[in-house]
Amino acid sequence: MKRSLYLILYIAAFALAMTACSESEDLANDSNPVKVSKINVCPYPAFTENAQTRSNGVGTFDAGKTAWEAGDEIFLMVYYDFETTIQNVTLKYDGTDWTPDKPIYWLASKTVATALYAPDWTFTQTPSVDLVLKEGAEYGTSEHLYVDIPLLTGKGDITIDFSETPRYYNRLRIAGEAFSTINIAISKFKPFGTRNFEEHNYSLTTDEKGNAYLYGWWDTDASLTVKGIFDVNGTDKEITLFSKSGLSSTSGIANQSYVADARPSYKNEGEGTAESPYKISLPQQLASLAEAVNSGAFASVDGGIHVALENDIDLSGYSDWTPIGRSNTHPFVGTFDGQGHTINNMTINNSNPNDEKEWGLFGRVQDATIKNVRVNGSIGLTNFGDRDDGDFYNWDGIGGIVGRCSGTVNFEGCHNNVSIFGYGNSSYASIGGIVGFQIDGTVTLVACMNTGNIKASGTVYASSIRTAGLIGTAYSNNNMQTVTAEANYCYAEIYAPTVSFAFYGYVHGENSTIVSIVNSNYWMKLNDRPLGVSTAESADGFIEVNGSDVTWLTAKEGMNAYLAEKYSAFGYEYVENTGADAAKVPLILKSKTTEP
Repeated sequence: MKRSLYLILYIAAFALAMTACSESEDLANDSNPVKVSKINVCPYPAFTENAQTRSNGVGTFDAGKTAWEAGDEIFLMVYYDFETTIQNVTLKYDGTDWTPDKPIYWLASKTVATALYAPDWTFTQTPSVDLVLKEGAEYGTSEHLYVDIPLLTGKGDITIDFSETPRYYNRLRIAGEAFSTINIAISKFKPFGTRNFEEHNYSLTTDEKGNAYLYGWWDTDASLTVKGIFDVNGTDKEITLFSKSGLSSTSGIANQSYVADARPSYKNEGEGTAESPYKISLPQQLASLAEAVNSGAFASVDGGIHVALENDIDLSGYSDWTPIGRSNTHPFVGTFDGQGHTINNMTINNSNPNDEKEWGLFGRVQDATIKNVRVNGSIGLTNFGDRDDGDFYNWDGIGGIVGRCSGTVNFEGCHNNVSIFGYGNSSYASIGGIVGFQIDGTVTLVACMNTGNIKASGTVYASSIRTAGLIGTAYSNNNMQTVTAEANYCYAEIYAPTVSFAFYGYVHGENSTIVSIVNSNYWMKLNDRPLGVSTAESADGFIEVNGSDVTWLTAKEGMNAYLAEKYSAFGYEYVENTGADAAKVPLILKSKTTEP
């Protein structure tokens, strides 16, 4: 068995002290054995963390174990003059008191003791005294506290204080999700009980706080990778949660606690660049992205961030989704590529949304590309749009994909299947299947679909509600704006107190010009109310599917021909839907591989 130098010397000392006599024989031969009447165990010596040891750490310090717990055991070795009788006693804690498994005696004035707390270790005495791992335990996964207790005074008590002998190793705290399985690979690591710095692999389960621990030393330029096992759409998937090289414990300093943040986060995999986008595989990672964007974490990133969806995401664990990007100070900027995947069960329920102005998977985006993603779910807002000034810039924007956008924003291959319901007293609001409100700049929608029903109503200024399948409102004030919609389709019930629109709810330029480019878009009304075409929409560019001379087959062929002619590099094509939702979603979009 491998043991550290300390252990070798430690065990050797006890081996020399052993005799052939039994405990009972030696104690019986002593003329004045005195029974220890009281055992005092001082508080558990908790670890501490500092700025130096938490450079890659979690915001809130967690000391881990801070107190003795029921079931804890301390191994106590009591011996006389370092060379005669030895008593091996196990102390067990019941949550209140420490109880020995046998009486403890001291002999005259030369009785001393050593206490050991090592949950994964045990002492054997056959054929000789040895400290060994318990069956199923691994090196480096538990504490090893010891203290030498000075000569007993004859008062009949023992005090055990592990803080008198500081740890001669360090701790690595891996912070993840509670009760989760993590796989750890760490190089140049010397766990307690071994001699050399080597590569070690562990499979551990985190505790109720999400922590797992390793104990030992790691050498200069050590590396650490932590992967978690998660149920992704019914299949176990291993996801990298932490990966870093160049780690090292503080030279010559022991008893330190280091920490690695292995919680699911947008930054677990990828660097956020075009070459290495942040990879999102879990709903927790998507929520982490929203939190980071909304806090302004990327405000100084030139050109924004790049994000890629690695698989379908289920947001059913979030009863009220917080959109990605809030307010004009913290919008989402960059590229979000769904890679053909679906975000399911997105739910937004808010009875008092006036603290925010934008709602959707994304709240507000600016200078961004959102592409190749489908969103299923529902949005239900009451008391929305209650503004008393009627200023367009203060209007609410509600969309299945994006609430509000500005600057240059491109939507490619986006499918909204989110049903939206909104009710407001003043109703200064705009609702769209893809985008609720576009303010200034340029917006382009190519190969996008809306099959999410939209219903909105208000009590005072009902005519102020704008609803449409693609964009609720496109508005510009003293700025040139271009709105482009090509090869999109809408197949949904769209209702508002006044006229509902298939694609654009309202297009308005205040002291400015809005250029509208529309080609090969198709729509079909599902409700009794007239699904009108706004004055900004060209009859040639927006074609109604009436089921006779224009069918969904006609629409498919028309949109695919246009995509092949103008957007072949995108690699999109519409195909007939043969799935269970074909009645609601007549056509689906596929990404096809194109020749370079």
